[in-house]
Amino acid sequence: MSTKLEEVLNYRVLLLINIAIIAVAELGGHSFEETGIIHLIAIVFVALGISRIFVHYDAYDRYLRLLIRGGSLALFVFSASHLLEFLGYVYFKVYEDAIFVSVVNFYIASMLAVTVGAEYFLHTLKKNSTAMIRILITSMIVFLSLALLIFFQKILVSLGLDTPTPYIYAILVLGVSFLSVNRLLEIKKHVSIMTGFVNYFIAAFILITVSALQYVFYEATGRMGIPDFQIIYTSHFLFYGALTLMFLAFVRLTNLGGVYKEAEEYEKNNH
Repeated sequence: MSTKLEEVLNYRVLLLINIAIIAVAELGGHSFEETGIIHLIAIVFVALGISRIFVHYDAYDRYLRLLIRGGSLALFVFSASHLLEFLGYVYFKVYEDAIFVSVVNFYIASMLAVTVGAEYFLHTLKKNSTAMIRILITSMIVFLSLALLIFFQKILVSLGLDTPTPYIYAILVLGVSFLSVNRLLEIKKHVSIMTGFVNYFIAAFILITVSALQYVFYEATGRMGIPDFQIIYTSHFLFYGALTLMFLAFVRLTNLGGVYKEAEEYEKNNH
């Protein structure tokens, strides 16, 4: 079920768009940050990503459907992280450490959303315990709740290098990223038809992980002489890239082929 949007915004076009944005922003110095253009571009990418949630995907396997829904939830939560950052800077004037930690919590929750779907499929395949699924769902809720509590300053945090917070979050980010990629690789091993979807999500998670670690250790980055606006730029560039990869992951679901293609043709013939 291909759409005009997918035909126009293929991976080559999106790659060129991302490269052009990076080039123009860097050549413009502070201007993208001062004028807020960096945030406006992010809204376009958010809309692009969320547009995939409202497309029907012909995955007739009810267990794979949960993985797709987990991907949709991950896309939504990841997109919401930027909205949280934007509101924190522009409207609520939240202190920077709280904004960064809240965003990282959203990043972790987005990776866990996909992991839940993947774990459910693997549980069904191997008939193992559902304990891991319950732990993942609970963890996702905890990180989302923690993000909001920190954002609204009910819990105060510091990312100073002399505090344990950045190191704890670095371990959490790397641990969740490793777990998520591991579960997706298991899906890839057992369901070859989902290879494209899985590969794009793994690439997106790598960018999310790098972005999260940049937030966590922003103080160390500043001590290296890198300007604050470059931290903002880099986080947004990684955000654009990750959303682009998620968009492309869902595009791959519109042409799964094999039995899915046969089922789609059968459905069309019946109509």
